[in-house]
Amino acid sequence: MPPARLFEEVLKLLQAGYGYQTYMLLREYSLFQPLFPTITRYFTERGDSPMERIISQVLKNTDTRIHNDMRVNPAFLFAVMFWYPLLETAQKIAQESGLAYYDAFAPAMNDVLDEACRTLAILSASPPLFVISGSCSCACPVVRANAPGS
Repeated sequence: MPPARLFEEVLKLLQAGYGYQTYMLLREYSLFQPLFPTITRYFTERGDSPMERIISQVLKNTDTRIHNDMRVNPAFLFAVMFWYPLLETAQKIAQESGLAYYDAFAPAMNDVLDEACRTLAILSASPPLFVISGSCSCACPVVRANAPGS
């Protein structure tokens, strides 16, 4: 299945009002890892890592918002899901390159999204899901900034 199609299907699964239950089933049947290999390396056997707790909480909150007829933004979900990989990658880039930690975030975002889009093409939307300077080296349609000056 093409990564762009997979992205749309993942949104349907996680943002239809039963995202938390779907996430738990994906985990139970070992289907979450192939979709998000970047994320699952932060998981533990007990399911209590900071990454697992934050994903569970954001999916529960998203389900509540949907059941209350409130809007949800897929960018928030993906920002949460890639937060810990981003922090780790930024720290690694800062240490290896001598960049300030803050300055390492832009290349770290590109690296994390590059790895993620090998499986799941994070499509641009209006407004874009992510705005990053540069491009993803895997040539997926990750980021097309609509910001002023872009």
